[in-house]
Amino acid sequence: MPRNPEKDHQLRELRKQQILQAALQVFFRKGYSGAKVSEIASEAGISHANLYNFYKSKDEMYEALLDYVQDFYGQLTIEASRQSGSAKEKLLWHCRHLLNSSVKAEYIYLIVQTPSSDSIPENIRTKAAAKARENLEPLIRIMRESHTEGKAVSDQPEMMALCYLSLIEGLAVSRFRGFGELCQPLPEEVVRFFIAD
Repeated sequence: MPRNPEKDHQLRELRKQQILQAALQVFFRKGYSGAKVSEIASEAGISHANLYNFYKSKDEMYEALLDYVQDFYGQLTIEASRQSGSAKEKLLWHCRHLLNSSVKAEYIYLIVQTPSSDSIPENIRTKAAAKARENLEPLIRIMRESHTEGKAVSDQPEMMALCYLSLIEGLAVSRFRGFGELCQPLPEEVVRFFIAD
């Protein structure tokens, strides 16, 4: 029976995603320096040698995970800034989509640990930091709009955007600190800290 290149490509991409999900769990439990490729392979249910048919190194897997989550957040933030309506409506849209997204808190943990871990290669840390700054820009624009509308709780849009993002990230990882249901606020409660009614 002849091979189907399209189906082979789809199966390969599915397997790569399964490996990345396994890598995410191992990085989350062990940190970057403690994670071993053999553990990732075991978690993914494939042999150590076979894993290298999909990813050349632990660095490549880590970078692919960061790229995925930072691209997701970047697109979501750009889309929020393009919504019609007031700055508050845009921030509410963003908050609702972010709090209800399928992105796991483990990804947030990855983003938070990357800049502070000396064991993560410098090129990955530098790239992640640049992408984080880029992803913050649409939020800063929304906060500037709220200031123009006279609804901002502060006249420092950069600080407001950074505080908003930090609050969202903190809520995402708080369940790992044992706060459980406390980390499920309503988007309206979150936005109220930044934009008045």
